[in-house]
Amino acid sequence: MDHGTRYHQSKVTRGYMHKNALRTYREFFLQSDHFKGIADAIVEYETDLIVIEYKHSIPTPIPLGYEMQISALGVLAEDYFQKPVRNLEFRTHGGKREIIPFTDEMRKNVADTVTTIEHLIQTGNFPGSCGNPRKCNPCEYNNICSTDL
Repeated sequence: MDHGTRYHQSKVTRGYMHKNALRTYREFFLQSDHFKGIADAIVEYETDLIVIEYKHSIPTPIPLGYEMQISALGVLAEDYFQKPVRNLEFRTHGGKREIIPFTDEMRKNVADTVTTIEHLIQTGNFPGSCGNPRKCNPCEYNNICSTDL
């Protein structure tokens, strides 16, 4: 926890500002009726937004989990600000950047995933455990999931 706190505090000095941005929001909490998340940064322009997520490294290709996380934040940001998200951006400590256009297909994937998860919760028909305590322990659904860890 301390490491994560220090990591996020250190980002304040890393130049979030983008040219012509109205404002940059850091560690911004977003929530809908279905899910919630914290965006590391959201850059607001007059007509659109950029969502930024910091990672220790950015593998190629970008893992599906990374893409789904930042896409979900993009959906939440669009709902909150009532502006479209233009790009999703990953950054690292070393300055590496990976910019991804936020597409309608990505938005649909988030909506479909939320629907699937809601159905699983309603029916109680959960997938089996991944068998990795590091992934299951922090999961918000571990109290209703059928894990034997």
